[in-house]
Amino acid sequence: MHEDAQPLRVEVGWDGVIATIALTGELDAASAPGMTERLMKVAQAHAPGALVLDLRGLTFIDVVGGTALDWARMAIHSECPVIVRWPPAFRPPGHPSGRLPGRLAAPVP
Repeated sequence: MHEDAQPLRVEVGWDGVIATIALTGELDAASAPGMTERLMKVAQAHAPGALVLDLRGLTFIDVVGGTALDWARMAIHSECPVIVRWPPAFRPPGHPSGRLPGRLAAPVP
């Protein structure tokens, strides 16, 4: 983390059987394990009908954080549908930006 770093916050909300997990702050090597654990607990312990992963509050994602997020998303998707709300500065996987499908996109300049 750098000097102005914002710690990662993971907030869980429910609307019927749909869980929304909102991530805010910075997702990096230090915060990735806790984020992964929290996402997996929600998916496994509460068996939502669908999970909305809201990433719009993220201000930074490093390679380790992005890899952990992608792994958790794929693992949860095997249990229930996952809807991803991307931050404005990111393009979703498969976007015609040349990035590989299924991988988190890098910030767009």
